[in-house]
Amino acid sequence: MSRVQELVTSLRAADTAYYDPELKPIMQDHEYDLLHGELIALDPNNEYFNEVGGVVGEQSEYDAILRGHAPMKSIVSIFNEKDAIGYGIHRYDWLLMAKADGQAFEALYLYGKLVFVTTRGREGNNGRNITAQMRHVIPNYVEELSSYPSVTIYGEGVILYQDFERMKERYPEISNIRNSVSTFFKDNFNIEDIEYFTALAYNIDFDDAPNTRLGRLQLLQHIGFRTVDVVNYEGDPIESPYNLDKYSFEYLTDGLVLCVNSQDLFEEIGGNDKHDDGQIALKYGNWESPDFSAIVEDIVWSAGKQRFTPIAEIEPFYTPSGKRIENVSLSNVATIIKHQILPGTRIYFKYQSEIVPMFLYSEHTMGEEYEENDDEYDDDDENWDEEGWDEE
Repeated sequence: MSRVQELVTSLRAADTAYYDPELKPIMQDHEYDLLHGELIALDPNNEYFNEVGGVVGEQSEYDAILRGHAPMKSIVSIFNEKDAIGYGIHRYDWLLMAKADGQAFEALYLYGKLVFVTTRGREGNNGRNITAQMRHVIPNYVEELSSYPSVTIYGEGVILYQDFERMKERYPEISNIRNSVSTFFKDNFNIEDIEYFTALAYNIDFDDAPNTRLGRLQLLQHIGFRTVDVVNYEGDPIESPYNLDKYSFEYLTDGLVLCVNSQDLFEEIGGNDKHDDGQIALKYGNWESPDFSAIVEDIVWSAGKQRFTPIAEIEPFYTPSGKRIENVSLSNVATIIKHQILPGTRIYFKYQSEIVPMFLYSEHTMGEEYEENDDEYDDDDENWDEEGWDEE
């Protein structure tokens, strides 16, 4: 048996022992990493790297367990100080954190073993299985969690600025740091590029989890996770977006998250199936932009007088005048295809008025000017308002 075959056999045996709840790990993480690194050096294209690796059971089985924990929801964005005050900023004890701008994930641990990692699902759909990638990034076994049947950890995958500079040396053609993060979550990811990827945890959920968000961040750090940055502030937290900016942290951010620190109070405040009212994203001050952006939650079709029109349902946010927006018209199928828009895509738009958001481009077509023409718009657009289509 060749050395490559020996390595593959050992790694597969370790995967089976590690992920099967009935078995115990047969090697330490550092031993596994050494074998894994040796296989990369000897045979970087080995079929082993294309295997999902280590996921026992159906994805739906793990999704069902994850749904038993707090769901990973979107967050309401606030674009002006007035609306931040309206959220009761001065009534609660808030925790202020950096809002990492990357790819969201949730990781499931069963009795301390990492068994499943997924991206955020949209509108009831399961997210992408990214267990194979994430086992190289976050702890595979956490002794402190070994007595708990299930634990969910929530986080954001990012590329640190310094790592992006190194990544560009290998891939001179790349230019967008956020788009580069998504390459790690694809089925054909390059295992050698894992060195550029960082996971930032921001919450943990299990029966005995601390009752404050700060306590949960401290626990995550204690068990081996890197967490999002906590922002210390004096006085009014809504002034913080003027004192910090996107370069105040080691990774890309698109604002600050203001979260009620008490978990009991957070749950009491509640929300809906899309977002929680106990946290908001502050995107004004040094994060202010003439254009708005949001993640597409879902694409729905609305009937007008002459045709069906695709509508992007987005993370809710407020305009400078305080108007709540949850929908952006995409005009037609050509827009979706050209700008590669799917649930999970970040889109950019501006206002022709305070009512109608005008789509500009997506994260895949940044820098390309959006052209209005007869194929993109027709008279039906006059029936659109922020609530949807007004059928006459």
